[in-house]
Amino acid sequence: MEKVFDFIDKSSAIYVRELQALLRKPSVSADNEALKETAAMVKDLLQGISCNVEVIQPKRGRAPILYAKVSGDADKTLLFYNYYDVRSPGPLSEWDYQPFNAIIDAGKIYARGAADGKGDLVARMKAVEAFIKIREAPTLTVKFIVEGEAGIGSPTLLRVASHRPDMFRADTCIYTAGSRDDEGRLELTLTDSPRLTGDGSESDIARVVSEAVTDFYQRNPVVLRDSDNISPVVQTISRLGIPAVGLSIANNDSRAASSNENINTADFVDGIKLTAVIMQKLSAG
Repeated sequence: MEKVFDFIDKSSAIYVRELQALLRKPSVSADNEALKETAAMVKDLLQGISCNVEVIQPKRGRAPILYAKVSGDADKTLLFYNYYDVRSPGPLSEWDYQPFNAIIDAGKIYARGAADGKGDLVARMKAVEAFIKIREAPTLTVKFIVEGEAGIGSPTLLRVASHRPDMFRADTCIYTAGSRDDEGRLELTLTDSPRLTGDGSESDIARVVSEAVTDFYQRNPVVLRDSDNISPVVQTISRLGIPAVGLSIANNDSRAASSNENINTADFVDGIKLTAVIMQKLSAG
């Protein structure tokens, strides 16, 4: 992993600028604002790592869904579920920084969507990119499903799920959830899956991801279980029998979906590296 980490470090300034560019798109799903422009930017980022990028727009006027697949070395598949829409920034008077300027101050990027969840989306794409640049392919096959309606209940993607189950087929799914606790420990969120009975799949995935977090941060994560307060898409993924784990680059001061939402640039870069470690362990585990 040393060469992959070195590449990420050398590319970190570029990655931060690319994240800032995405954060400057005011993709508020409730207002249907800038969603197509933001989807086009996400498409460009995905095309940087995959020649199999599909834009799905089943209903005119709805936010496009991006689906990409990157073939890897191991006969296993990891699905990243993410979204490019954000919540309304609310009253601008409550912000010390304009919510769509993506200003960096004292090592923090201030922007709506920084912690929820454009930062996680870019971190995951860049982890795959690092493997491609260093090893020509990721350690396992990777899929991305990126939607623009998470803030309004994911109506389009839920309809697509019933017609395109192939998109969701994977050994595990990672989505955005949680942050860090008061002691700085990363939170892992597990979902209850009614179809995962007796085979240990969910516990195995949780163990592997937990080991990756422990190895990288040299601290055990906080493992949470959430079967109610999760997105309908994650519930759908769970019902399909795919074990899902939620984690995020956010910290307990990131103020996700609140005024002055932010992430540390160092946490963003570490999030890329952690994703790479998780991919490596999942391919071997």
